[in-house]
Amino acid sequence: MFEAKVVVVTGAAGALGQAVFDHFARRGALVVALDYSDELIDASYPEKLSPHLYRVVDLTDRSSCDTVISGSHGRISPRDQR
Repeated sequence: MFEAKVVVVTGAAGALGQAVFDHFARRGALVVALDYSDELIDASYPEKLSPHLYRVVDLTDRSSCDTVISGSHGRISPRDQR
């Protein structure tokens, strides 16, 4: 249903974020999980499933957001380019 789509989930380490991640991942989307702490992401996603991406970001800091975007560019499959 969501094949060829990229979904970005902020607050991905929280209970709601994990539910949103699971919802879209099970339906074929490539999910980019964002949260503010490596420790939280590691605890919430001990088995980082491919092809999904897991990134630390401070959404209140533009340079942090820019770094995540530039670091993820090219890691996202061309399948999302419809």
